Amino acid sequence: MCMIFIAVCQVAFAEDPAADGLGAGDGTNIAENGDEGLGDGDAGQIDDGNSDGETIDKPKEDSIGSGESGNDSSEDEKKDDEQDVMNNDFSDFLTRFSFYNTITKEEYSKENPVKDGDPVAIRYEFTIPNPEEVEEGTSYVLPALPEQLDLSGINIDYDYSVGKDGYAVWSINAERMITVKFTKALPENNVSGHLEITCSAQVDESKGGTIKFDLGKFPANVDSFDIYQKPEEEKKEITVKKKGTLNDDNTVTWTITATPDKEDTLAGYTITDAYNKKII
Repeated sequence: MCMIFIAVCQVAFAEDPAADGLGAGDGTNIAENGDEGLGDGDAGQIDDGNSDGETIDKPKEDSIGSGESGNDSSEDEKKDDEQDVMNNDFSDFLTRFSFYNTITKEEYSKENPVKDGDPVAIRYEFTIPNPEEVEEGTSYVLPALPEQLDLSGINIDYDYSVGKDGYAVWSINAERMITVKFTKALPENNVSGHLEITCSAQVDESKGGTIKFDLGKFPANVDSFDIYQKPEEEKKEITVKKKGTLNDDNTVTWTITATPDKEDTLAGYTITDAYNKKII
């Protein structure tokens, strides 16, 4: 089951630390290039960089298409605009991808394959170099998540809020594609953050194989992860032979011979001999 928590399934934003002198203790809990560590569970807040505590107000909503003007052309223009803001590729902003076990905090690799039922996290780190180009209401998509992830705990097409500042929401559709929608204008400086989803692995250990992530345009160093494959159990073969000899007094002597497999013994085994009284 996939569990959704604001503390761990979120998009978290921070302005470029170099731009306004933001440090490790500024309360954003965001570092560049993922140096903050895996699964840190930060608050997902956005720092606007104002030292006096001012906040960035949400721009006034456009009244076009609100039903006040009744202008059909305005309605058509609004629909065109909505279509434009939906056709965006979030992989353009990705800077790092990681897939790891939420308990051990270790990333999966050939030496650390994915096992069935593992609690996992999928983490996308990103940077938006020109936040002013991201308009309010703009949506970006990421390719579908692999089928080997159990997403049954996520509500389809539900907007999960991100942090208390409400800069963005994210959702997953029935095709497992992720959508990130920015609900208000971003700060004007360089913006970075991450989206992290926790769920569980649902793999077939008898077959093994790999889990492959589609990361769009992002050239990740690793996007396929090995699945643990259980070694085949060596089947032990015990040979049992039964022989009957008819005696002179019309009785039968049965001889049962059991031969263990290779260097194994018969210790712990039980031989049961059943017969049908109607036949004998």
